[in-house]
Amino acid sequence: MNERATSLVVARPTWPSHITSPLTTLVREHRAQAELALAIIIYFGFACRLTWPLIIHMTHTLYAVGGDPYGTMATYRELVNHHVNPFLPGTLHQFAAPEGLPIPWPRNLASAPGVLTLYLLTFFFGSAPALSLYTLAGYILTGTVTFLFARRLTGNAWAALIAGWAFAFYPFAIINGLGHIDNVQGWLLVLAVWRLVELMWHPSRRNGLLAGLAVVLAMWWSPYFILFGGVIYATITIVALASSWRNGRLRAMIVPQLIVALLVLLFLIYLGVLSTAGSAEISVRNHNIGNLYTYAARPLEYLLPDVKNLLFGGDTAHYIETHQHASNPMENMLYLGITVMFLAFVAIISLFLRKLKARVGTVVLMLLLLAVVAIATSMQPEMSIFGTVIPFPSHFISQLTTTWRVYSRFVMVVMLAFSLLAAVGLDVLTRSRGPRAKIAIMCLATIAVPLDLWYQRPNSVVKLSTPGIYKTLARQTPGLVAEYPLSVGGGNLYNDVYYRDVYNMPIITGYLEHSIQELRALSLYNLAYPSTAGQLAALGVRYVIVDASPPDWGWPQSGKPGQGFHLIAHESYASLYEVTARPTGPALATIGPGLMLTNVTEAGTTAWLEQSKGTIALAGQCSHCEGVLSMVLASEAPHPKAIILDSHGHLLAQGSVSRYTLVKVPLNFSKHTSVTLEATREPGTNSKPEEGSGIDIRVTNLEFTPLNGEPDHGNATESGKHGKST
Repeated sequence: MNERATSLVVARPTWPSHITSPLTTLVREHRAQAELALAIIIYFGFACRLTWPLIIHMTHTLYAVGGDPYGTMATYRELVNHHVNPFLPGTLHQFAAPEGLPIPWPRNLASAPGVLTLYLLTFFFGSAPALSLYTLAGYILTGTVTFLFARRLTGNAWAALIAGWAFAFYPFAIINGLGHIDNVQGWLLVLAVWRLVELMWHPSRRNGLLAGLAVVLAMWWSPYFILFGGVIYATITIVALASSWRNGRLRAMIVPQLIVALLVLLFLIYLGVLSTAGSAEISVRNHNIGNLYTYAARPLEYLLPDVKNLLFGGDTAHYIETHQHASNPMENMLYLGITVMFLAFVAIISLFLRKLKARVGTVVLMLLLLAVVAIATSMQPEMSIFGTVIPFPSHFISQLTTTWRVYSRFVMVVMLAFSLLAAVGLDVLTRSRGPRAKIAIMCLATIAVPLDLWYQRPNSVVKLSTPGIYKTLARQTPGLVAEYPLSVGGGNLYNDVYYRDVYNMPIITGYLEHSIQELRALSLYNLAYPSTAGQLAALGVRYVIVDASPPDWGWPQSGKPGQGFHLIAHESYASLYEVTARPTGPALATIGPGLMLTNVTEAGTTAWLEQSKGTIALAGQCSHCEGVLSMVLASEAPHPKAIILDSHGHLLAQGSVSRYTLVKVPLNFSKHTSVTLEATREPGTNSKPEEGSGIDIRVTNLEFTPLNGEPDHGNATESGKHGKST
């Protein structure tokens, strides 16, 4: 009996100790690395699941919807293929023909790390894989960096894993991966917060330098990150200084904080210089104040699950559908997750009950303040609360600049704060529990958080294939191309610019918003007008593609081409025409920036001088364009005076404007040029506030004819019998 018992006690293990002991030691010594590897594998797996089958067909599939992704791929493809430096002044001659698309180099320099990343990815892998890699890397890096910081904050790898998943794959991130790919790069914001917290914990010159570099990198990545990074820096710095002052460590904190402040200040000066560089169309963008109200967050949007939510979608569908505010799901899907908010609430309660360690408690307070500031900044510029109009941060920011219009994107900062707070809350719930209870709570959170946040997006992995109409065009004699329907810059699906490389001819689209090319296109949008074919010919357009799909964003139909067009091919995707009409003149004259297009008819366009000066553009295929620019100026205002200057600022004509004033100006240029129309009032006259610039001048009957030709003004000539010519 004793021998049997003894034999049982000393029975040999299943695995020899010389194998298990080194493995156990290896796991203990490299536990942190093993946890990190597991986290990366999990985030990589979710990113692949989200975008499947993108990872195995990266060269000919895309996780995207039509619009910005196609424009992004086309732009970087052309930059790489034609060896154009995105950070120097230059022109992409393939887009916005015949003048070409100016490189927005000041804006590119203001977002240099992000632009350079996409440029290099395109250079090494091609346009479609570059976009896919950028998006996948954003998801994986955001989860990983959040995991590392949350683990550093709580010491709980499991809680950190859940927090990283929440910030990487919450609804706003999932849907923005389809179009606004910079909005999935949340890891940059986490890195900035992490280094600022490390500086708060351990004030040193080294940590000050690292924190400053992390903040500048985040702000430098994309235009909206300038705003996000600035708010993060200001909020955390205030908490850090207040905490240091309270703990008697303010003197030790001053020098490191000054290092951060100096780096941020130098970067802001750099941005200020860039904002004044380049022409108006490629410098800092400005938006209507109404956009700040349209694309602002509403408080309930943070609390209500989307209609596609796995758990609560059916309960919120009616409310969300009846409370739209002209925004779109990519901008107003702001749900933070009930589970995440509950865990964050646990962390906040623990702070006020003094159940957290001092340094963790300070970070929780900082994250709470950061969330409150970000939510406030995401709101409308002014809101009525109990009958009192209260200005919010976006109101004051808009007094300085209106370059940012979508303040609801502050959900990225809000979710960052809540995800980290949730990690602290989950750690608090499990810290003093027994092993079984701890595992049960963690398993419940592991299931509940993804179920709560997972967004059931439609299958958005599209197969990239080339429509046959572009291959047909590639077999034609080279010439300038226009693809219809035309629309405003930034207001289409960008199929036209994306497929341009198939036939390798310049196109008139791909222009910037508020540019000369955009205004010219809007005056040519209707192919059914008899004058359009001749105007396209004057511009040098040889081929017209008419898409079968309806226009984007509610634009009117482009009309059916008639006389002056010859049908080459018709397919289900689009039809291809050749322009056979004679040019209306040696060059086409159209309005440019400063003039607002008010009416387009078969007879021509009507524009209003909405500022004190506006641009009239001329473009054609003539190497030596010599002729007369004619126009009719009309005004009901008392005695306005018009001045016309050439592209060098030399005076061409001046005089008073009556109800009908025919203006003729001789011009001599090559390919394209522009003239400036300035208007002033005669001394002693006052403008009315409702007249905008105070100068009511309308411009019609724009035409450029050869020197021996006479423009046909139609009905305007009859009205001009009692007018005058300048």
